Amino acid sequence: MSGLTLTMLMTACSGSEKPGDMLIGSWVSEYNDIVTFEKDGRCTAPFTYNASWWESADHYTVKEDGTLVLSSSEGHAGGSYEKVDTEEEALDDGSMYYLDKDKLIIEEDVYTRTK
Repeated sequence: MSGLTLTMLMTACSGSEKPGDMLIGSWVSEYNDIVTFEKDGRCTAPFTYNASWWESADHYTVKEDGTLVLSSSEGHAGGSYEKVDTEEEALDDGSMYYLDKDKLIIEEDVYTRTK
């Protein structure tokens, strides 16, 4: 078997990217707010802060349709965000988010990937 064939087989069998994989990493806004998405589903999302309960979302999932769901361990903070194809849509509606390689727009704020 040639090296090229082996490489192609390994790539094909390595598994496909999950809907939330592009989110993984740390993001910083122009206001220096930091959002982090971990591979294991944990996150820090200060824009979800619920002052009544002193908590923010600490877990996330991305549904097959791209919807981002944030939740807290105690159940008092979070949100659901529909994925959109344009920056303009996400900047105009806080219930939507836009994701590109190094840009995340959520809650009408722009975040840039830091790592």
